[in-house]
Amino acid sequence: MARRGRRGRILFSGSIAGLMPGTFQAVYNGTKAFIDSFSIALRHELKDSGVTVTVLMPGPRRRDSSSALK
Repeated sequence: MARRGRRGRILFSGSIAGLMPGTFQAVYNGTKAFIDSFSIALRHELKDSGVTVTVLMPGPRRRDSSSALK
């Protein structure tokens, strides 16, 4: 895409959990930390290509989402 002179966008699904270690969530938090770090490196590599790199990082949410249905 970038080689053809076109612009593009890469969107990763991260989480604020990647920045805040939590008990019994090492794999999840580590994966989200990797996504953040990888996207920063990729953003630097693609900075002059017309391709933007973004990480969506939602924060904590209520565990009981069924209360919204009442």
